[in-house]
Amino acid sequence: MNMDQRNHVHDLAPIRRRAAALMAALGRMELGQPLQALGWRIQFDGAKRRLGLCKWKKRGRVVRVLSLSRHYARQHGWAVMEDVVRHEVAHAIDYERRGKSRHDEVWKDIARSVGADPTRIYEGVELDDPDSKYVGICPSCDMRHPFYRHVSRVHACPYCCRRYNGGRFSLRFQLHIVERSTGRVIQRAA
Repeated sequence: MNMDQRNHVHDLAPIRRRAAALMAALGRMELGQPLQALGWRIQFDGAKRRLGLCKWKKRGRVVRVLSLSRHYARQHGWAVMEDVVRHEVAHAIDYERRGKSRHDEVWKDIARSVGADPTRIYEGVELDDPDSKYVGICPSCDMRHPFYRHVSRVHACPYCCRRYNGGRFSLRFQLHIVERSTGRVIQRAA
C-alpha cells in the first residue's frame, strides 16, 4: 500500500449504504428476505484489532448486529470492507438457519455462496497500523501486528499458530515487539 492510499480517509456513509444494500440482497438470495426484515442492522465500532463482528446475542438477549471497524473502514474503504461484510453476513445467515454460527464447514459453504473468503482471519491487506504505539513482528512470516497498549505478556503470530500449530499458541512463533517511536525492544522473540 502506498502512502497516498494510507493517508486517504474514506467516508463512512457510502460504506454503510453499500453494506446495507449488500446485506439486503444476500439475505433475499439466501433466506428469501432482507436481513433487515429479520432485525439485523449495521453499525461501526472502535475496534483496531479486527475488521468486523457478527453479534446475535448479548447477555442472553438477541441483538442481531453486524459491526464493522470504523478505523479500518476509514483507512481501507469499501475495497476491503466488502469482503468483511460478506463474511459477517454469512454468519448472520448461518445464525438464522441454525441458531448458531462458527467457522465450520456449514458456515464455509454459506460464505462461499455469498462470495466471502471462507477463512477466519483476514489476511488480504496487511493490517499493520502506523498509529499504534507498538508493533509485533513475526520471525517466521514477517507479518506485523499492531499493539495500542503496553505489552506485558508474550504474544505469538496468530497466522503462523493457525497454519502450523493447529491454532494453538507456540513460542516458536513468539512476536518480536518494539516501540514504534524509539525502536526500543519490548520483547525479544524466542
